[in-house]
Amino acid sequence: IIILYSPKWDEGLIGIAAAKKMQDYNRPVILLTDAQDGLVKGSGRSIQNVNMFECVKNASSKLARFGGHSQACGLSLQKDDIDSFRIEINEYFKSAYDNSVLIERDENVFDFSEVKNVIKVTKELELLEPYGQGNKKPLFSSVVNNLTFKPMKEGLEHVVYKSGKFQMVGFYLIDKIDILNSAIDKNLIFNLSLDTYNNVDYTQAIINEVRCVSFDDNIISNYVYTSLYPDTSIFHPKEMAIKDAIILANNSSYATAFLCFSKKTYDEFSSQVTKNIVKNAHFIESPCPNNAIFFDIALREDLTKYKNVIFLDKPISLGYIDEMKLNKDCNVFYVENSNGKELLKSYVLPYEKLGKIYIEIAKILQNKANTSIYDIFVDIEKTLNVNYNSFIVAICIFMDLGIFAKEGKFLKINKNVKNPINNSHLYKFIVEG
Repeated sequence: IIILYSPKWDEGLIGIAAAKKMQDYNRPVILLTDAQDGLVKGSGRSIQNVNMFECVKNASSKLARFGGHSQACGLSLQKDDIDSFRIEINEYFKSAYDNSVLIERDENVFDFSEVKNVIKVTKELELLEPYGQGNKKPLFSSVVNNLTFKPMKEGLEHVVYKSGKFQMVGFYLIDKIDILNSAIDKNLIFNLSLDTYNNVDYTQAIINEVRCVSFDDNIISNYVYTSLYPDTSIFHPKEMAIKDAIILANNSSYATAFLCFSKKTYDEFSSQVTKNIVKNAHFIESPCPNNAIFFDIALREDLTKYKNVIFLDKPISLGYIDEMKLNKDCNVFYVENSNGKELLKSYVLPYEKLGKIYIEIAKILQNKANTSIYDIFVDIEKTLNVNYNSFIVAICIFMDLGIFAKEGKFLKINKNVKNPINNSHLYKFIVEG
C-alpha cells in the first residue's frame, strides 16, 4: 500500500489525488497532509480486490479516528505515528493478500468477433453514456495479424487502418507500424465510438493497448539500433549474473523491468521465473510498474516508474541506455550472453550483397530525398530478395560508418563519406565477435 505525506498538499484534494495514483500504479494509495486540528489527515483509495476499510481497521492502533468502505477511507493520526502506521498496514496487507491482486485484469472487455453489426452496437453504446467511475466504457479485444496500418497524416505519429465503414486508430504508434502490419498475432484492446461524415455513420476504434499473443525474432531492429551509440552510459550499468536476475524476479513483485532482445533469452528466463509476473512483447501495456519481462521494446516506451531495469541481453553499445525513458535514479544492470550476437549472425549479409543494397538505397535517395527506412525497404525487397531484418542490419552498418544518417523516420545520405565496411563496429561485433 502506497502511503505518502506532505504538509503542502491541500486536504480537500488528497482524495482525488489518491484516486489518480491508485489508477497509475494499480496499488491502494493513502495520501496524508496536515489538517487544521493539528492532526494529520489521510484519504485513501483502493483497487477492486483489496478492501481498504479492512486494511485500515486492522492497522488502527495509532489512528485517532477512521472510517470508510471497501474502496475508500478517511483517517486522522499524529504526525509522529505515520511510519508506524505505514509498517502496520502493510504487514496486514501482506498477511491478507498475495501478489495476484496487484496484477491488473481486464474488466468489461468483450470479444469483438462476437459483434455482428458493428454500427448498431456502436450506437447502442452511446445510450450508456456518460461513462465514468462505476460506469466504465466497454473495451473490445480482437486478435489480428497482417493488417495494413498507414500513417494518419504526414508529420503525425498516429496510424490508421480503414476497412469500409470501420477504422482503427493508434495514437503515437508510428514507430510500431512494422509490427502492427506484421504476421505476429496481436491482441488489440480498443473502445468504439461513432463518427458521422456526410450523413454516413462510421465506427472508429481507438486502440488502448497492444499485446502480442505469439511472437518470435521476427523484427530485430530495436536490438540492432543499440549499436549506434557510444559505449558508455550515465547510468553506469553493472553486470549481473543470470542466476541473480532469476532470484530477484522470484523474490520481489514490483518496480523491476527485465528487458530481452532475443526470443531465446525471453523463453529461457520466463521458464525459470515461478512468480506471477507481467509478460509482453514490443509494447508496455500498462503504466503500472509490476515486475515485468519485456521482449524487444522500443526507445519511446516509458520505463520511468521502474526502480530497476535489467537487460537480459546486453545492448551492443551502452550509450543506447541514455536515450531510453528511465527514471534518473534508476539502477541499470545487464547480463552477458551470446544469444543476441547469434541472432544477428543469421541476418548479416555477404560483403557483395551489402554493396548492392548501398547502391539501390543511394539511387532511391537521389530521386526522393525524404524517404523513410520502411519505404526504402518496400522498394528494394523484391529487387534484391532481402528480408527486413537483413536490411536493417545493413542500414545500421552503413549508419555506423557515417555513410547514412537517420533524421526522424527519414534516411539521409552523406555523399562525401567513404568508409570500408570492416571499419564498422557493428560489422566486427557480428562477424568477429
